[in-house]
Amino acid sequence: MESNKEFPPAIYWKMTPIILHGTVAGMDNRAEVEFERVQEGEDLAQVHGETVKNYAVLDQLVSGAIALLNRVGWPVQGVAADLGSGTGVGACILSKYPAIREIYAIEYSEKHVTHVMPEVFQYFHAMGEKIRRVVGDFNDIQLPDESLDLILEIDSYHHSEDLALSAQEAYRVLKSGGAVIAVDRAWADETPESHLDDLLAKEFPAELKKKYGIQETQSFTRRDFGEHEYKCCFWEQTFQKVGFETFMLIQDHPKNIPGANFILLRLPAFDWSVKLAANLYRRGRKRATVYGWGYQRHVMLFIKPQAIKER
Repeated sequence: MESNKEFPPAIYWKMTPIILHGTVAGMDNRAEVEFERVQEGEDLAQVHGETVKNYAVLDQLVSGAIALLNRVGWPVQGVAADLGSGTGVGACILSKYPAIREIYAIEYSEKHVTHVMPEVFQYFHAMGEKIRRVVGDFNDIQLPDESLDLILEIDSYHHSEDLALSAQEAYRVLKSGGAVIAVDRAWADETPESHLDDLLAKEFPAELKKKYGIQETQSFTRRDFGEHEYKCCFWEQTFQKVGFETFMLIQDHPKNIPGANFILLRLPAFDWSVKLAANLYRRGRKRATVYGWGYQRHVMLFIKPQAIKER
């Protein structure tokens, strides 16, 4: 049963057979647990955590990516999709842009789509009339070829069962000149594989196991949950192979200059660094550093080239 908030009913798409059904069931269980806590009066941002709690940071990152695209001649407008939408925060952010007229919030957890998203849309005052909630799989986007102008994903693609397939599907549905904004985990190229393996072998804490309906005594790791850890170069190579141009914004901040961050936090340092990154993009660079604190989370732009384009 859906939340009683007044939104258009959810749309249901078929899903590819490679999805991890255990993960879907766990996400549904978590949605039910957290939905009940919100109904009992707990604060939504504290209950849902992650994307909801970090809305302001994610909004800044997405806004920076959109500003950069607009600045370098790839205007963001039209029809968008938020892939692996989860709580719907990405769709909320996109709905505030007047140039974006419609958003598909695609999520394979039915309970997140029907229970959680309406609560989040209301909490953040989303332009709900723009948003189409979809129970579906981002490896099988049931829209025609070249029907989307923009794709957003926030911490979703590192759950992809086949990142190359996900990239190919994104390329198919994007129009020429369209782009993917990926706000996701990415590691330096020199990171040892053993370190990434250790991260994926981490056991879920007892509290998360309970939310996902997993027995506390059962061994369950991030790898079991379908997560992956990718280096920057792997992201670039995967999306370049299907035809995308790539540009990566790597978050960093001064560590060895006393007082630097105290000053920069009081200035529009992030906006300035995005403007500098746009200049580097025009000069053919593939990566740029922006002022930020998320060492593991970067903003990656995958742009579908136009056959003939003027800049």
